[in-house]
Amino acid sequence: MRIARVAGFLVGFLVQEAQAQSPSPWPTGRLGVMAGIMYQRHDAYSAQLSGLYYLTSENRPLSFRVQGYVAWSPFQRVITRTSDSWTLMNSGSWTLINSGSATQVGGGIAAILHARPKSRVSPYLIASYGRSQRWQNGSHQEFDAAEQAIAPPAPWIHSYSWGEFGVGGGVRARLGSQVVRLEVTSTNNRLALSLGMSLPF
Repeated sequence: MRIARVAGFLVGFLVQEAQAQSPSPWPTGRLGVMAGIMYQRHDAYSAQLSGLYYLTSENRPLSFRVQGYVAWSPFQRVITRTSDSWTLMNSGSWTLINSGSATQVGGGIAAILHARPKSRVSPYLIASYGRSQRWQNGSHQEFDAAEQAIAPPAPWIHSYSWGEFGVGGGVRARLGSQVVRLEVTSTNNRLALSLGMSLPF
C-alpha cells in the first residue's frame, strides 16, 4: 500500500512538472499594427506603417494573414548612373538625380511558418505576395561625367504599380499581457524593418 502511494505521488508530480514545462497556447489578437523604416533601392528611405490581420490562429505551425502598408518619404534623393553608346564614345557616363517626396501603399497575403507557435517567444519565417503603388513628386536633373549640369532641374511626377514576392523573418514575444513582434522583410526592390504589437481583438 505504501509503495502504491509513493508511486502515485511520483506519477502525479511528474505529470505536473511536464505540464508546467510544456508550452501552452496563449491568446493573440488577430489584428496587429507595426511601424518602422523602409529602404528603397537607390538610397531612398521612408517611414512605414503596417496593418495585419491573421486569417488563422498564430498558435499553429503554419498561419496566414492579410497585410497592408503605407510608406512616406518627405524628402528623398535618388542618384542613378547610366552608360550608353554615346557616353562610352565620350569615355564617361551621365548621372540623373531625382529629388522630392514619395508615397507608397501596398497589400497582399502572407504565409507564416512558426518555429515554436505555442511558446512565449517564437521565431518565424514569412513568405508573401502582394501589389504596391508608388507616387513620386519632385524634380530631376542630369549631369555629365564631369558632374556638370546638362540641363536645369525639371519637374518630375511619376506613378507606377507592380506585383512582388517577399520573404523575411521575425520573432514574436509575449511581454506581460502584450504581444510584440519584430520583423525584417525583403522584396525585389525594398527592405523593411518593423516593430509592432497585436491588438487585443
